Amino acid sequence: MPHLKKNNAKKQDKPGLRMNELKAATGLPRSTLVHWIKEGLLPEPVRTSRTMAYYDPICVDRAAFIKKLQDLDMPLNKIRVLLDLKNKGLDVGPLVDLHQMVFEFREGPRLTLDEYCTATGLTPRQVGDLRDAGLLLPQERNRFDNEDVTAGLFYAWGIREGSGITLEDLACLYQGTEEYVDQGIELSIKATRDMPFDQAARLKMELPGSLSNIRNYLTRRIFRIKVSTKEHARRSFTDDRLWPHPRKPKSGPDGK
Repeated sequence: MPHLKKNNAKKQDKPGLRMNELKAATGLPRSTLVHWIKEGLLPEPVRTSRTMAYYDPICVDRAAFIKKLQDLDMPLNKIRVLLDLKNKGLDVGPLVDLHQMVFEFREGPRLTLDEYCTATGLTPRQVGDLRDAGLLLPQERNRFDNEDVTAGLFYAWGIREGSGITLEDLACLYQGTEEYVDQGIELSIKATRDMPFDQAARLKMELPGSLSNIRNYLTRRIFRIKVSTKEHARRSFTDDRLWPHPRKPKSGPDGK
């Protein structure tokens, strides 16, 4: 019995998890865990010999947090910043939610260039021209998501043969949108400059939707005003049958 107590004492004194235990607890391969340790995202193990290392149990929750952020396409340098804040006892949830709102728009499969052309009806050359013009902005090179497909379908419709619309005509869309985004960012900075980061993150999540709603509202109202004019109608519909011809003046008794 004393021998058994000695073994139990040794188990209790174990300084952490072995690699196999850490792999089982996290569901991650050894290569990933080692890489995160080298990057400083996980703490270094306690080495009791050249072939024996024990990992802090905190690595389990920390690895799950890192994996969650990587699934949101967050780069390691940003993950490191959030981990540092988390270590200081700060609630980084609002910052994670903000990142997810801004960058997590990749539902559905990513299409190759050939698949994208099939889905949209664009040619590879047209896709290249749209990218060069800043009108198509895939988040990965030659990998296209659902948002890219939606934009591509519009462009394919707009620049189809015979429509008369060119890339130069569409370039105003990028210029106007970039100006709108820049103004929105400046408003966001102004509104959150003196706030605690958690409040600022929540406001930054709400502001884009509010600005978008106002922009859509103004766009619809201004559009209605503009298209309600007779001048717009005459420029848009040139079919003579739509417009009454001016009456010829009646001739006088002398035929004049």
